[in-house]
Amino acid sequence: MFFYYYMHGLYFESETELYDAPELELAGYHVPDVKIRISDHFLPEFEDIRDNTMISSYERIWFRTDIGSFLIEDGKMIYVSPLNTASKAELSAYIIGWCMCYLFFQRNKLGIHCSALSYKDIAFMISGESGAGKSITALSMLKRGCGCFSDDIAFVSSDDGYMIHPSLPLQKMCTDVADSSYNKNELLYIDERKDKYALIDKNNFDTVPKPLSVLFVIRVGDTAEVEHEEISGIKKVSVILDSLFMAPFYSIKGFPNKVKAECLRMAGAVRVIMIKRPKAKETVARICDIIEKYLEEACQR
Repeated sequence: MFFYYYMHGLYFESETELYDAPELELAGYHVPDVKIRISDHFLPEFEDIRDNTMISSYERIWFRTDIGSFLIEDGKMIYVSPLNTASKAELSAYIIGWCMCYLFFQRNKLGIHCSALSYKDIAFMISGESGAGKSITALSMLKRGCGCFSDDIAFVSSDDGYMIHPSLPLQKMCTDVADSSYNKNELLYIDERKDKYALIDKNNFDTVPKPLSVLFVIRVGDTAEVEHEEISGIKKVSVILDSLFMAPFYSIKGFPNKVKAECLRMAGAVRVIMIKRPKAKETVARICDIIEKYLEEACQR
């Protein structure tokens, strides 16, 4: 039995269900661009490796976690060998997170750690470190009429003009947001370790690809009020590098030249806005106002 999904501009055929997300509503058969298979055929090749991540080549990327082992090949295959203790939610998180990152790396696309949304005819991203407030800001922008492309990660490339494509119609949130704004019985419990939930939101899901215009990066700092500035020059490239989903991995292994080159091209095509908020103050509405201001400017250009 296979499950079919359309994510980030590609058709996926999977032997495992991804969360409880709705499948692609097929109007006809599409040859899958990527296949996800449950298999342990590759385990003997890596059983003596002590490190948990090994790139034997850019075409073959293997990694191991306490959920299982994964092999991504040539931007077309994802092999998964889960441990018996792995839940569907944990397995799904790694497949649509790290596996996707490695897969699109092989396809020469940047994976940005962000919520990707739409505003009128453009796309924008909200990025930031854990606890910065990107998820609650994204949810608040949805309530203001924006559309959702993808949560947690989005992929871009200069080859297609930095178009943002839809992923699964999921919007993740932490427990305090779920408690304050939603009925938990209507949410998916997706991450037992970080105690996270997800909202299946088809109503706000945007299925029409749009060009990326602005990357917003939210950070917490020693400031009394919300501050914002447009980033330029070499600092702009540095902010984009820091926003990559694989930034923690690259910080250890080193940034590949092709990644640095693509970040440099992105810096020349996309505006980057840094938003700094105070630590203990309700600032979501103010941040959303600032984001809307920049988005309106982008639409008028």
